Amino acid sequence: MLGGRSHALVRLHNRGIVLQAILQHGRLSRRDLCGLSSLSPAPVTNIVRELIDSSLLYEIGTRDSATLGKVGRRQVLLELNPMGAYVVAVHLGVQRQVVALADLRANVFARWSQSLASGTSRQAAAQEACEAARRLVQERGPVGSRCVGIGVGVVGAVDPDSGVSEPDPQLGGESIPIGHMFEQALGLPTFVENNVRAMALGETWFGHGRNIDNLLLVYVSSVVGCGIVTDRRLYRGNHYGAGKLGHVIVEESGPRCSCGNRGCLEAIAALPAISAAGREASVQHEETLLHQLAPAGVDFISYSTVFEAAALGDRTAIRIVDRVADRLALAIWNLSRVLDPDLVVLALSSFADRDRGLIMSKIEEIITTGFLGNAAERPVIVETAIGDDIGLVGAATLALERFFRAPCLVPETALKQPSAALVP
Repeated sequence: MLGGRSHALVRLHNRGIVLQAILQHGRLSRRDLCGLSSLSPAPVTNIVRELIDSSLLYEIGTRDSATLGKVGRRQVLLELNPMGAYVVAVHLGVQRQVVALADLRANVFARWSQSLASGTSRQAAAQEACEAARRLVQERGPVGSRCVGIGVGVVGAVDPDSGVSEPDPQLGGESIPIGHMFEQALGLPTFVENNVRAMALGETWFGHGRNIDNLLLVYVSSVVGCGIVTDRRLYRGNHYGAGKLGHVIVEESGPRCSCGNRGCLEAIAALPAISAAGREASVQHEETLLHQLAPAGVDFISYSTVFEAAALGDRTAIRIVDRVADRLALAIWNLSRVLDPDLVVLALSSFADRDRGLIMSKIEEIITTGFLGNAAERPVIVETAIGDDIGLVGAATLALERFFRAPCLVPETALKQPSAALVP
């Protein structure tokens, strides 16, 4: 016989199986759930009743068994109620932070954002995000629904067990107890992760990875990073440092990276590096279109200027873009040979649509034609299915994953009142 605690854990697990099945497959009958979960009809019936009573599922019509070649009465179909519960999703970046509310399918329905001035304390910025999250829940949280957790994606080194953002020489030397700060502010379980690893988890649950087990997500923006998913679980590494693709050396005598090494991928392919390459090239090549596209001067040449000039056929700009694509393709190829993923997802949300298309096509061409070997082992590369909200969806998934694996149906913890400074 199971003890009381063990029995409760089994019920939590079984609820999670039922909810995950409907999340993944869409509308299902109780009979479908028995087949997909290997649970017998009695526990499925009880779990479904609990989930309906908690507004997490609802009945959505019937399916005639005869149309499926089965004998029996019409099967009542069940659907996930996306607004039956919700989570707080937080992105803590270098230049901007965003707080959002997301439903059970990770759809964002309310958000707050703030640009961060240079030199802003990471601790002070995180505290402001905590207060914004509390205010957002109180003002925009759906009536009759409950917040079940907080997911926080943080740029840089993170200890996900303690919820602490670790000191990072490139971002600042502060150690910040992010998880504790949000739990104190809202009274809700909080899950903290490196932002790119969170994106990989979001893509696994709500993007291209829904029906595969092993996935790599490569993120290119002001930094370059990678999230690794194996058997649908995040791989973090021994010191939570897995995924630092930006600091893989791809040019032995390449430009100096912020980490101190030379030739890191981030020093070539990140947006600030592309801007810097454009400014340097414009000084060396006076005939380049970069001058015409930045009439205010060399200092105003950005990565978008480089891509615009390349699209117009400027040879200098094309060489810069080709170098970026070549080094990204090299890093992706090498990583794929080591890990052999089902899929490689590129997240280029900071790029304009035209520029994303150009980078994707060049990388695919390089991978397809430039590397020999078994064609079946060639990595399949796609752009994220989630789009520009990949960071928020990833953060939301940190909390949603825990909820779907063990959905607790107890009432929501009461939120503390906002500070007077934040009352509108």
